[in-house]
Amino acid sequence: MKPLVSVIVPVYNVERYVQQCLESLVNQTLKEIEIIIVNDGSTDGSAEICNKYAKMDSRIVYITKENGGLSEARNVGLKYASADYIGFVDSDDYVDLDFFKVLYDLTQKNNAKISVGAIRRVDENNITYREDKSKEDTIFSTYDAMKSMLTAKGISNAVWNKIFYKALLNGEEFPVGKLYEDEFFTYRIIDKTDIVCVSSRVAYNYKINPNSITHGMFSEREFDRIDASLIRIDYLKKRYPALVKDAKKYLVWDCLIILSKMDKYDKKYDEKVLKNIRNGFWDYVFSSSSITGKLFVIIATISPRLAVVLYRIIRKK
Repeated sequence: MKPLVSVIVPVYNVERYVQQCLESLVNQTLKEIEIIIVNDGSTDGSAEICNKYAKMDSRIVYITKENGGLSEARNVGLKYASADYIGFVDSDDYVDLDFFKVLYDLTQKNNAKISVGAIRRVDENNITYREDKSKEDTIFSTYDAMKSMLTAKGISNAVWNKIFYKALLNGEEFPVGKLYEDEFFTYRIIDKTDIVCVSSRVAYNYKINPNSITHGMFSEREFDRIDASLIRIDYLKKRYPALVKDAKKYLVWDCLIILSKMDKYDKKYDEKVLKNIRNGFWDYVFSSSSITGKLFVIIATISPRLAVVLYRIIRKK
């Protein structure tokens, strides 16, 4: 029987988490799923765990490859996917047992090609500290979905709490060698459809892993997120000019996040950081952002070095 959803799971050195992830997938209430595990050159015990599950469940397609990063692993997984809908789960996360049934049913009910699940953020002990959800299921137009992503209200840029109609991904790839690959990817896929369905059901468990890409400290690869924002701004200028202000505000936020991860600021970063903060300064200051956020933008515009010092003081508290 052809699966209804192909779930792509990139795996790299996550032996502490991958069993919980795979348990949540093999026990889904939607039985007609295909689980594509892409072992991206793990050097810990992840491969052994994945092998065990592949032998236990015929729905698992197990692929091993040399390490090439998350984007490359996802791209490989896409080549093996056989279902009409594609989902992604990060191997240090896990999903509730009805996650893919909820999302698949939502697409069928609304004749939609993308559906989005609400997110539960959990710590290392699986204790919930925040849920990102709406009060009821919602249908967004393409424009409103784009705005929602740019303003962090209802839809995130992440691919891992969504399912996509496979045909939407034809000709698309995650950017190899980039961090924050979803920032380069998701908006383009959403622009290919008419509506996006968002479930109020909280069913994706996003684990806060202090060693993960998004929670590490500063490296110059963090500038990938700025590059993604700049590319998106150019895209929106042509397709949705009314959203450019929101995109510039997002760019400023990217710059603040980068500053918050630094231990010290180097003037050589002015072209990437200071220039782009100033580029979106007024859009941010006259937005509905918090007073604290606006204050940091003002400080960073005057002196990024001072902003870094203040962030360091806050981190120590």
